[in-house]
Amino acid sequence: MDRIYLLAQVFSCFSSLTALSLALRRREHFPLRMLLSFLLLVFLSLAGIFVGRESLFSFAFFDGMLFCLILLLAALLTDQHASGVLYTGIWALMTGEFMNLVWTAGVGHLLVRMDGSKSLLRELQSIGRSGNALSNRSALLFVGAWFLFDLLLAVFFHFYPARTLPVKQTFQIGPRQTVMSIVLAFLMELISLYVRFWYGDSRETEQSLLLLLASFCTIVIHYLSHTMFRSSAIQKEVLTLELLNRQMAEQYRLSQENIALINHKCHDLKHQVRALRKLSEDGRKKEYLDEIENSIRIYDAAMDTGSDVLDTILTDKSLLCSAKNIRINAVADGARLSFMDVIDLYTLFGNAIDNSIEEVQKIPEDAEIGRQIDLTIYARGALLSIEIRNSCATDLSGLSFEDNLPLTTKGNKDYHGFGMKSIRNIVKRYGGWMTIDLTDHVFSLEILLPLPESVSA
Repeated sequence: MDRIYLLAQVFSCFSSLTALSLALRRREHFPLRMLLSFLLLVFLSLAGIFVGRESLFSFAFFDGMLFCLILLLAALLTDQHASGVLYTGIWALMTGEFMNLVWTAGVGHLLVRMDGSKSLLRELQSIGRSGNALSNRSALLFVGAWFLFDLLLAVFFHFYPARTLPVKQTFQIGPRQTVMSIVLAFLMELISLYVRFWYGDSRETEQSLLLLLASFCTIVIHYLSHTMFRSSAIQKEVLTLELLNRQMAEQYRLSQENIALINHKCHDLKHQVRALRKLSEDGRKKEYLDEIENSIRIYDAAMDTGSDVLDTILTDKSLLCSAKNIRINAVADGARLSFMDVIDLYTLFGNAIDNSIEEVQKIPEDAEIGRQIDLTIYARGALLSIEIRNSCATDLSGLSFEDNLPLTTKGNKDYHGFGMKSIRNIVKRYGGWMTIDLTDHVFSLEILLPLPESVSA
């Protein structure tokens, strides 16, 4: 393998890795890390020049070392999990090799046609084999143009494919996608070895064109598989949200039936207690009846906000809060919610209050911080303001966010966190805004929705 090609390959991989790293979540002191990465790659290049890559073993060994170093640099530059680092390294190697081959095949083919039987490309690529080669001005211009061309391709790669590949500045890939990426990279390496050592180097231009075609097809397959896996992940998330919405609809129906049944039974029990009081004035019986009456009173405390849906939600959640010794306060103009769909209402308020209950119940009952949830709904001009506050056992000021939503603190992060996503989707559907505030030991969710003229009037 010509030494100038080795240098260009390392430079192309470094340029490709830089283009990808700039589109990902970077680590602190990124410029210093970039400088260290460049020095490590220069060291590898010099080692390759002195050792050489003339045999099949040396060629495969150098490519393996380059891949390992690229993985190390990807971990050094980007803040990702192990599979994301591996994926970044594979993309850097594939695109770096492709950028190199675009120049080699294009210029090689052009030079062969211009130079007839002479292999001018071979002569230009032999820089470094003799001391006077570097004094050739044409050769220096050729090498400078080669490196500049790779740099321009890396800039293009950053602004188009590299910025569309990650999700939220990281590669979120699963085991199947990781295996697919490894298989494609291994297949490309086998094709490269076969073409370079078994195809023969007597027709160098045709060899480069074959490698370019193979590299292009591999990258296209890699990109298409990436798009397919991402579409599958999005479809899975949409189906999960739809399933949650259906569950919310069923839960709303059951809540209505249960509350109606409880109210009916409580109404009958109250009449029975009053009838029993008239039978005897025994003190113990009176105390016992008072206890029964107090225990069923909470089930008869129906909410009246002006919205039947909100009344059902608050009554249902009030029963749960009462069982957990949590105080819930609601000052709500429910009539202003009439423009919203029933399921959207239940999903929004059900998820928000459930999240609050889950956080508040972590507070010890004897703590100075009150176990309390506050809900306010009121019109603010042409906007409807919805605010849900709850106290927290710990200071949430250091809570991590992703895509402007707080990261779930539950163990299985793949199946939690959809509640806040459902709330955000509903808010976006009605053209509203959602903000989350974390101060001291208070979590606040504020939603602003545009009011239709028929409701705001």
